[in-house]
Amino acid sequence: MADTYIPTKATTRLLHPKVGVCCVSGPFMYSRTAFCMQAQSIHSASIGIREMPLMQEGFDPAAGRNAGARILLDHGAEWVLFIDSDMQFAPTALAQLISHDVDIVGADYRYRGPPYQKMGTYDPNTMPQAESGLVEREYLGLGLFLVKAEVFSKVSPPWFARVYDTPEMMTEDVFFCGRARDAGYKVWCDLEVTKETLHLGVSYVSWHVPDRPRPSDDSPISRRANGGKPIGNHAPGP
Repeated sequence: MADTYIPTKATTRLLHPKVGVCCVSGPFMYSRTAFCMQAQSIHSASIGIREMPLMQEGFDPAAGRNAGARILLDHGAEWVLFIDSDMQFAPTALAQLISHDVDIVGADYRYRGPPYQKMGTYDPNTMPQAESGLVEREYLGLGLFLVKAEVFSKVSPPWFARVYDTPEMMTEDVFFCGRARDAGYKVWCDLEVTKETLHLGVSYVSWHVPDRPRPSDDSPISRRANGGKPIGNHAPGP
């Protein structure tokens, strides 16, 4: 069995992990995402990762993630990988993420509209950054996001929620990462997986495109990139 992306220190459990793969979608899904999921499943099977795929369709992504995680955990998932229906990623993405054997890890990626800011945030004073490997984030988008099962037992449900009664709406990625960090977990970003990940849309760019100057919080372009809301305190990191 090939184990290129499995560390030699891994336990037998890690060498044959059972991963629930939850794809959260509205009524439509990008064909590239479906092809990527298929290629990933083939690669995972070739190295002993047991995938349990689950599609969660609906107009409330937070509810879909909560229901999907519960179903997969009830069926014995040791990890849950969340994939959004507008992502493109390498076949080795899951194997690479799980090889780190950390509690929470995912890929960062850009918004799909100008100025194409990065989704994740970090505090440069407490979270050293690098050009490769693992780096810590305050939060990541949930488009390609792996969580150990035990995290869900230590963070009380609902794990995902959109909070509207705040100065600006809190999306479920900020909600989950904040609660996980409050419970003592760190949120990690794999920069190698990140470099091979795209957030698909009518307009999108790769991770490698140089950052543009960030607009002011109240500018129209900033609001469009944040679903019509000013970015405020949740502006993506530079």
